[in-house]
Amino acid sequence: MYAYLARRGLLFIPTILLATILVFGLFWIVPGDVAMMILTGEEGDGGKVTQADIERVQKELGLDRPVYI
Repeated sequence: MYAYLARRGLLFIPTILLATILVFGLFWIVPGDVAMMILTGEEGDGGKVTQADIERVQKELGLDRPVYI
């Protein structure tokens, strides 16, 4: 019983690591701008959003920094 729990516990670590890498990779691969989605909502009315608004939201979310930071 303890061997089974130890084996499952050790397999949990690479599973979480793989899931983290997968989600992080998908975040950068999927097209779209998170800041634009936040500002426009579901309607997608981008005409009322200025570039300054987009840059402000990107700075708040840390999307203006390189990936390695």
